[in-house]
Amino acid sequence: MLLARILSVSDVGQYFLALSAVSILSVVALCGVNFSAVKLVAESVELKMLEQLKGVFWGCSAVVFLASCLVSFLFYVSLNGLEFNFGGLSYLKGDMAALVAVWMALFSIQMFFAEFFRGLQDVFRASIFSGFLSGLLTLMTLFFCWVNNYTGSLRSVVIVVIISNLLACIIPGCQLLSKFWSVDFYIPWKKMFIVSMPLWITNLMLVVLLQADIWILSFYADGSAVALYGAASRFTQFLTLPLMVVNMALMPIISELYVRGDISRLENVLRATASIAFLPALFVIIAFLFVGRDVLGVVYGYEYSDAYYVLLILSAGQLVSVACGSAGYALMMTNKQQAMMWITASCGALSVMLSLVLVSNYNALGVATASALGLSLQGVLMLIWVRGGLGVWTAPVVGLLLRPHKILSYFD
Repeated sequence: MLLARILSVSDVGQYFLALSAVSILSVVALCGVNFSAVKLVAESVELKMLEQLKGVFWGCSAVVFLASCLVSFLFYVSLNGLEFNFGGLSYLKGDMAALVAVWMALFSIQMFFAEFFRGLQDVFRASIFSGFLSGLLTLMTLFFCWVNNYTGSLRSVVIVVIISNLLACIIPGCQLLSKFWSVDFYIPWKKMFIVSMPLWITNLMLVVLLQADIWILSFYADGSAVALYGAASRFTQFLTLPLMVVNMALMPIISELYVRGDISRLENVLRATASIAFLPALFVIIAFLFVGRDVLGVVYGYEYSDAYYVLLILSAGQLVSVACGSAGYALMMTNKQQAMMWITASCGALSVMLSLVLVSNYNALGVATASALGLSLQGVLMLIWVRGGLGVWTAPVVGLLLRPHKILSYFD
């Protein structure tokens, strides 16, 4: 909302592309250790393996720090040294490329710290450091600029984001260093590698599935069209927000219940949380259907009202994904990483191919349709695979949707 009032429409589109680049590159830099850390930390805590717990922290920290520096450097060199069409990112040269590279490195480190706290079941700190703190600091700064009628540049906005992410790295970093500062630890490199690699490929494919649409569009449309598409895509987070909140606490719980062999309780928790997430998502898409155009105009400005149909298509895909519950996390936390990897890779490839076919004739609507179909298919296939592999459903319980006050009984 604030960026749409501080920056031009074209600059907003470039910001969305830079944000997408940061999201993709941070997944590359994390090497899957953000998810494997959650699993291994939860396992170490459950089995009281303190030396392994400390080793996971130091080993994963080293991987993330070195990989972030390497990926940032390669990103900077690629944009400044290669004569290649990077689509909407072609405007990133010189210091702008360096700024986005630093943003990516800090974001990667911040995400790892947050996931490590999640593995410790410190959901509060995990939530604060997984983007809330940096987002709040950025929001406050941009709000101050808007109130004082400051029309900023994309460069100044990125600098604000970098400073916010830096602070969001220093605070959790100091807390974790003070907790695990010890020479008495054991780094389970082999276990980290075995768990991380499938999760890394899976998460990368998932990000590609979610981000490829805006990149494909950037090669066929101008920055204004990308801005409209990006605005609609960001708006669909209102559907996925309940499930995201649920998953913050659910990941270590899935791992612990699976280690204990308590499959019936695991299914109860998965289906109850899916029911919690689906109801508000359903209400949101109904609201989008009736007032989505007006809301886009009020929030972003009247130019963004044209993103209404893109918003509906993307929301439909997200609703199907939410209806499948936390099937992906169930696969990741129960040693079924390879299954999720192949499902995500296949659906991602299908989504990209459909986008390339449809974008030339249907532009943003075609890309949105391909993205929604790929995301929906991924959710359904993971739901089926969890049922076949674990013998549990992750979809909402119809009875709980009609009687939501009974949800708490599923956690007994």
